[in-house]
Amino acid sequence: MWTPRRILIAGLCALGVAGLAALFFWPSDGREVERQLQDAVEAMRPFPRRIDDATELMEARADGRRMIYVYRLLREVPVEVDQQRRSLERVVCSAEPMRNALREGVVFVYEYRAKDEPARVLARIEISRCP
Repeated sequence: MWTPRRILIAGLCALGVAGLAALFFWPSDGREVERQLQDAVEAMRPFPRRIDDATELMEARADGRRMIYVYRLLREVPVEVDQQRRSLERVVCSAEPMRNALREGVVFVYEYRAKDEPARVLARIEISRCP
């Protein structure tokens, strides 16, 4: 059964994988990896982007070897950080482009912000390796 939580996770995962689909080959040159992360951000534009009825991708940005996704929850729903981390790890680690990125030292950061206060961070999850 598709709950709002599962829809949220599916949408977030699809965006992350789609944004990195062109980045299948990760050279070990640091500047090239950073350039490819910037390219992935550009491929996800325009922002904001509606993911589902409960979530909006406000921005994605690359900061060195950090790929940061900033989401705003459009409804008051609790963010279960441990469960969300496990779900995101499964998605990141099952997508070859993202696994390759992790091997090159990329960290994926997923930030969730409040509906009525977009500056308030409800949760921040960093994925830097596969379990």
